[in-house]
Amino acid sequence: MYLNHQLFWKAIKTSFSPQYFHPIHATYLTLFSGGFLGLHALVSLVRQLESIPHSQYRNQAITAPIYITGNPRSGTTFLHRLLCEDSQFTYTKLYHTIFPSISFYHLFDNLEKLNNRLNGLFTPIINSLEQGSFRGWDKIHKTKLNQAEEDEQFFVFTMLSPVIT
Repeated sequence: MYLNHQLFWKAIKTSFSPQYFHPIHATYLTLFSGGFLGLHALVSLVRQLESIPHSQYRNQAITAPIYITGNPRSGTTFLHRLLCEDSQFTYTKLYHTIFPSISFYHLFDNLEKLNNRLNGLFTPIINSLEQGSFRGWDKIHKTKLNQAEEDEQFFVFTMLSPVIT
């Protein structure tokens, strides 16, 4: 999985420069970077291992894709969510973009089935996680792990996203 190493290290170097350094910021950056690199390594490893049993995905034809681009707060999320309601289209869920791997998709789908069989035993934990993690996005758009989401997280993984700044 691609990672712009040069940009990653430039961001670290800039953050620890005398001009921008602050101990609290350094602590958050260190924790975030460790988690980010750990998740990136895990997903990369799983993707390498699954490329053998799931190699057929490379032969999947993609015809007439639709790209939605626009300035923030211009209605792109609304249009995206509207298209997701139409069954002729496919879309990614948020957990697909955080864990972009076929094996993780299967794992989370199976965990969801297990949760349903256990009458939602894990639902309060998931709801709490979502509320704590995505509360700041509520005014922009509702965010949940198992709902349709835009592809921004794919770009965060590569360090090619404005969210990084």
